[in-house]
Amino acid sequence: MAKRLVCGSIHLRLDHATLCRFNGKTSLNESVFSLVCPVLVCSQMVKEITTMKRQITLACPQMMRTLQGILAAAALAVAGFAATAQAQEKPEEKPPADIWQAAAKGDMEAIKGFLAKGSKIDDQNKDGYSVLHVAIRSGQAAVAEFALANGADINLRSNSKKTPLHYAAQYNQLALAKLLVAAKADLAVKDKKGRTALDLATGEAKREMAEFLRDAGVTSKSDEAAAKSIFVAAKIGSIDAIKKHL
Repeated sequence: MAKRLVCGSIHLRLDHATLCRFNGKTSLNESVFSLVCPVLVCSQMVKEITTMKRQITLACPQMMRTLQGILAAAALAVAGFAATAQAQEKPEEKPPADIWQAAAKGDMEAIKGFLAKGSKIDDQNKDGYSVLHVAIRSGQAAVAEFALANGADINLRSNSKKTPLHYAAQYNQLALAKLLVAAKADLAVKDKKGRTALDLATGEAKREMAEFLRDAGVTSKSDEAAAKSIFVAAKIGSIDAIKKHL
């Protein structure tokens, strides 16, 4: 997919790579190539000719002005073609199919529309996710606030028995974890594997999350195991065992 133009001493090779660079794209289909190519030929011809500015200016100033006008018009035309091609290549975004997709996208109008048509704020999808679960997982703060303001169950569990606070910890959504704790989320709820939200806040990337949850009063499996060991040690009167866990 290449075209060659020879005009006197001017040699232009217009291929796919050249057009892509000209349009700032990585790929152009055949129809776009055919559309843009003639205008680009004109544009590059004028550019090449205007490199001989001194001779042309001295010999025929009017021609120089005409060529410069053509160059400007060609540049505008190619920009218009590129914008049109980009718009044609961009797939049309489909509206959310349900209230959970709307929540994931942060589409408040769509959420309100689904509620107006009969959906409930605590309706759960096949994974057991409510609007609030999805909002937390997707980091959609406005949707989470809207759900809570409209009566969403803050401790509703998904199929894996996780609450919104579990997902805030799992996906490291610190601001949303703070929102849930401030809204009186249950800090002691455990998922299907017996894990609290703090158990899901592991690793250096979640250090701030873990510190927040611990300060808020959330315990982990290791905390509970240590507490149990201290209780047993105290019961049998083992001072050394107690010191080991302090």
